[in-house]
Amino acid sequence: MTSASGQFFDGESATAHRVEVALEDGGLRISGDSIGKSRFWPLRHLKAASPMGPDRPLRLSNELSPMERLIIENQPMIGMIKESAPQLTRSLGMSAILRFSVLTAVGLVIVAALGYAVLSMVPPLVAQIMPEDWRDRLGKQTEESFVGRYAECKSPAGLRALGVLGNRLYEGNADIAPDFTIGVYNLPVINAFALPGGRIVFSGKLIEAAKAPEDIAGVLAHELGHVNNRDPEAAIIRLTGLQVLISLATGSDGGTVLSNLAGLAAILRYTRSAEINADDYAQMLLNRSKIDPLGLKRFFEAVKKIEDQKAKAGVSIGPLGGLLSTHPATEERIARIKPLQNGPPRPVMSEENWQSLKLICKAN
Repeated sequence: MTSASGQFFDGESATAHRVEVALEDGGLRISGDSIGKSRFWPLRHLKAASPMGPDRPLRLSNELSPMERLIIENQPMIGMIKESAPQLTRSLGMSAILRFSVLTAVGLVIVAALGYAVLSMVPPLVAQIMPEDWRDRLGKQTEESFVGRYAECKSPAGLRALGVLGNRLYEGNADIAPDFTIGVYNLPVINAFALPGGRIVFSGKLIEAAKAPEDIAGVLAHELGHVNNRDPEAAIIRLTGLQVLISLATGSDGGTVLSNLAGLAAILRYTRSAEINADDYAQMLLNRSKIDPLGLKRFFEAVKKIEDQKAKAGVSIGPLGGLLSTHPATEERIARIKPLQNGPPRPVMSEENWQSLKLICKAN
């Protein structure tokens, strides 16, 4: 029996569980202290959750439990799994791999040839073809730079409530769900950020300021719009240029642009069109999930009032800004948020889960 370590997402929380994966006769045995009872994934039901390539992590899903995800980085183990489950490589033929590689190479060559001026016009395209390991590397470095000196909120009950919220947004809509993780930190501002690689960061103060689960659901839906559209990756490409992007992705020198909070905050000030597209995605997701979008509208209005008062008093909110300074929610954008189209709304979560979420930074 061969085994290796991996990351497991149970589809019920935003937590990445460290697990041991064993290749047994007929399947994978997944076990770990934090996931309770071990899982057994039959080989014939394994599916690749993202395109595979040489030296890349293997991202797996299981047809019997489609919300769960497994990531394995051990290359010898990956090779044995591919050999034991030939459908993983058969489903992605050589022509598809070649086409993906050509698109990536062509995109990078064009951007390098035309320079930064033209690069500013094509970031969304390059972001869409960016290899997954590049996105993961960028996401890890960006999150570490953002929150490295702030404590992470890890209340078990709060994390479970956060997982309930994420699942609630995609209830019945799993086919459109991007891969994402959510972290909550004791940041000194009311804010939320979508980072590369599907990483979403909430400040504890934002959760404290929310009056109802619909408020948090709306903010999360907006950030998921950025994740779905790969806006964080596009913003980094736009403002740092191809040379820094390659340096960050390959681990070489050149990533100093992400070494300070001011530079990071500048990167994540999205274009007006990106914000509107994220708003539209949020409205779509909330309507499909039967969650009242007016919760997001009321929350934006309340936070705008708080930040306007701070601005009048001359109180600085620092390089990380506030929710509306990095997400410029103008009167026009607030007015675009419409009531639920296919009412009546359904509850986002139970009162018990809501109180657990509110205390996520106070009950570690």
